[in-house]
Amino acid sequence: MKISVYHTPEEIPNNRLPNCAVVIDVLRASSTIVAALEAGATAVQVFSDIDQLLEASDSIPEEQRLRAGERGGKKVPSCELGNSPLAFTPEQTAGRQLFLSTTNGTRCSERVSKAGQVVIGSLNNRQAIANYLLSKNPGNLWLVGSGWEGSYSLEDTVCAGAIIASILANSNKKLSQLAGNDEAIAAYSLYQQWKQELPELLSSASHGQRLLKLKSKEDLEYCAQLDIIKSVPIQKKPGLFIERQPNLIEKTCEALGRLVGRGPSQPQTKPQDSEPTAPQGRVASEPAVKERVVAQAQPQAKPTKPQRSLSQPPEESSRPAVGVKKPTDQTDKPAAKTKPVPLSSTDSRPPVKSTPKTQPKPAQDPIAKADSSPAPELPEVVASGTVATLDKAKETITSAVAEIPTPIDSSSEVASMLPHQLVKSNPR
Repeated sequence: MKISVYHTPEEIPNNRLPNCAVVIDVLRASSTIVAALEAGATAVQVFSDIDQLLEASDSIPEEQRLRAGERGGKKVPSCELGNSPLAFTPEQTAGRQLFLSTTNGTRCSERVSKAGQVVIGSLNNRQAIANYLLSKNPGNLWLVGSGWEGSYSLEDTVCAGAIIASILANSNKKLSQLAGNDEAIAAYSLYQQWKQELPELLSSASHGQRLLKLKSKEDLEYCAQLDIIKSVPIQKKPGLFIERQPNLIEKTCEALGRLVGRGPSQPQTKPQDSEPTAPQGRVASEPAVKERVVAQAQPQAKPTKPQRSLSQPPEESSRPAVGVKKPTDQTDKPAAKTKPVPLSSTDSRPPVKSTPKTQPKPAQDPIAKADSSPAPELPEVVASGTVATLDKAKETITSAVAEIPTPIDSSSEVASMLPHQLVKSNPR
């Protein structure tokens, strides 16, 4: 795509035509055409001559037509409306065909009417025009300003720059690759300089000054707004413009966008199986939420096997199997079924892993066994390393040795060796 900008229709080359031409008359013909189609007009037919307009409109019933004419910024007396885009309300325009004649815009559209495709552009529908051009991707694109009676108009050039900026923002091209002439680069630079102050720029332009003198400040402010209309007026036949209808692919994409909730009016729905949540700033009081909180607060008991020593008597076979916990509250949920532990006929204990049998050690001397075995439990004073009463220590050790299964001669034999054994077994 190569984009060329022409400030006025007089600058257009005579020996060639583009694949697509965009007619721009920000103040105010193109803004009026866009507003009329957005308000529901069936079509807009433009004329450079008022007499031709009146003659063509006579063939249409009065309730189906609307005449609008402007010369020098003022309404033509033989027409119902002038050139103010704010006058084309849905109540006034819907279902009617508009016959329009203006000082500059209609003359520009006639100049490029034989191009491959002709569309009407303004600041109001800038983004819609850029999207349309990107979808068509014409080889040669002309952005043609209407000017004012053959002279340059600042507002038309800044609109051309705004369209170029939108195309650049939505493509992977550089300005040097898209620009077909220096005027395109100048228009883009002008928009970049004034894009945050478009109303001020239009008020400073010579045409804007004329509208302010005609007390049309509201029109000027309206025409300076970016991207407020999605209509794209396209030429059906020379001089006759209709609103472009989306094709089947675009309608399908739009329907799918609404289906997945991308549309601005689509409310976000919540899955039916999702848990309720409390509104922000409030405490949840719903029963479902309360039950969930209580359930989370209660620890989940895991069945464990109790450990007991070998000296503990075997449990009765009538007791419940190890690892199965009997419910204590009838309101609680029943415990999950667990596989019972197989029990023998005489013992309910869980099976114990068998340990390899070891060869019995030969009998040892009682004194040697006492030396190698751990020291017997002593009174607190002895365990702490201080022998307070030797007689008490003798009595304790004598009773401990008596429990050894190996027979000994007498306790006096052990007692005679007590001082030596006490020091040896408790070196502390």
